[in-house]
Amino acid sequence: MVKRSKAETEKFYRQVVAEQEESGLSIRAFAATRGIPPGTLSCWRHELRQRDAARARGGDKATKARFVRVSVVGAGAVSEAGTPAPVAKPVKATNVVYEVVLGRDRVLRLPAEFDEARVAALVRAVASC
Repeated sequence: MVKRSKAETEKFYRQVVAEQEESGLSIRAFAATRGIPPGTLSCWRHELRQRDAARARGGDKATKARFVRVSVVGAGAVSEAGTPAPVAKPVKATNVVYEVVLGRDRVLRLPAEFDEARVAALVRAVASC
């Protein structure tokens, strides 16, 4: 039996499934001509359809959200207009409802009554990095 990587295995079965569909033979008859168990061929046919559907919906790993690096520059925040914004008071951990972990011991903690405009500005700033 030939040992293949996952990508090679998928490519191999994509080719086999395409050949089976073009042949006009049933899965059982085609599998017999290729020496492949019919259940294996049927399973791969189903799996490939699911993978294609997931990729079409945007479920492919390449399209999933990614983390971005965040650098803290200076002690004060800057508003969208470029003017210094007032520095928010630290939030007590007991009032925290939302928490965003940025990595390297950096955590954004938001109370239940956070200012949506300020958080939206922060998100836009992070997204532009």
